[in-house]
Amino acid sequence: MDLQPFSGVVTNLNQHYLPPGGAQVQTNITCQTPYQLDVRKGFRPVTFANAAAAIASDVIAMTAFERPEARWVVYLLSNGALKAGRNAS
Repeated sequence: MDLQPFSGVVTNLNQHYLPPGGAQVQTNITCQTPYQLDVRKGFRPVTFANAAAAIASDVIAMTAFERPEARWVVYLLSNGALKAGRNAS
C-alpha cells in the first residue's frame, strides 16, 4: 500500500480541485501541525460561579460577553432551558 502524506484541510477550494488526500470537513480531529492529524482533546465539565453544579444537559448554542464585573456565557441547553453563567471554571 502506498500512503500519501495528508494534504491538510482545504476549505476555500472547489471539491473537484482538492489535492489527493485533502479534506474539506473534519470531525473530532484538528490540524495544528502541517500534514499531521491530531485527535480532538475532548470535553471537560464546566461550572459557573453562580451555579451550584456542573451543567447536566448538552449545550447546543452559546455566546460570551465581558462586563467590568464578570465574564458571562449565555447558553441554550438541549432541554430548552436558556441560562447565563458567570466566570466559567
